[in-house]
Amino acid sequence: MGEGNGTFHAETAEGEPSVTGFAKDELHELQADYLDDLAAKLKLMREHAEALAVRGRFRTSFPVLLFLTHQIKGSGGSLGFPQVSEIAKRMSAELNSFLEADDPPKPSDLAESVTLLAAELDRALLVAREQISS
Repeated sequence: MGEGNGTFHAETAEGEPSVTGFAKDELHELQADYLDDLAAKLKLMREHAEALAVRGRFRTSFPVLLFLTHQIKGSGGSLGFPQVSEIAKRMSAELNSFLEADDPPKPSDLAESVTLLAAELDRALLVAREQISS
């Protein structure tokens, strides 16, 4: 696998690293699909964050937010986007702290935090799209 730049590497017969065109194209296709999926997940996260804040739908929205965050946290790094996983890790910690706190924040405060971290994920998404298009 790559050296942090999101490309597959193979070795030549001499043991030298070599990027194969097919593997690179295949990886870029996987990355593009992942980023499209990430954009859809971010939209869904915003909808559920709003439901927490405005409509007080904690019982339905909170589990969805936990699930989406867990998915993003686990998948970003494996496709060459460690910054995405790191932001999702922070979001996951924020959500879990809500469950573990003796005096948990209000759902509207939690929604605000999720929205701010979703904005960070949006920026990481833009950077990632530029990364695979170059």
